[in-house]
Amino acid sequence: EELILPADVVVVSAGPWSCAAEDWFQGAVELPMEGIKSTSIVWKQPQELETVDATALFCGEDQRYQTHLEVYPRPDGTIYICGIGGSDYISKDELKQ
Repeated sequence: EELILPADVVVVSAGPWSCAAEDWFQGAVELPMEGIKSTSIVWKQPQELETVDATALFCGEDQRYQTHLEVYPRPDGTIYICGIGGSDYISKDELKQ
């Protein structure tokens, strides 16, 4: 059964799969997207440390390896680190697969 819901605004919130919504709406909507493959790790705070500084760290681009290291302390005491290693771009068509 078809159901039409009138709306002024529609939000498609499906992360990297959002571009698949173009097919759901039969081309009536264009969602320009691309992605970047990257590596991330979560580091656990050593027990001998009472706290982790709450300052985020953003490092400059390393042209040799195409990396941009970012370090985010988290409220649970862990540290999220991303941007490690070379990053390949992913096209919208690749994201749809």
